[in-house]
Amino acid sequence: MKYDDEGEVNLLWTGGWDSTFRLLYLVFVEKRRVQPYYIVDTERRSTLNELKTMHLIREKRLQRKS
Repeated sequence: MKYDDEGEVNLLWTGGWDSTFRLLYLVFVEKRRVQPYYIVDTERRSTLNELKTMHLIREKRLQRKS
């Protein structure tokens, strides 16, 4: 995959629909490099689900590369 040379995009990735859409759009449509950031808050009930979702998306991305 050829990437755009505009530089890396910093993205707050929550693992939710909106930020995941933005991440995938940047990578696959705009061909941009993305540095995702996630703020761990162990008090939130959704934290574990968000981290699991992120892990699954990363795994799928790695499978697609090979």
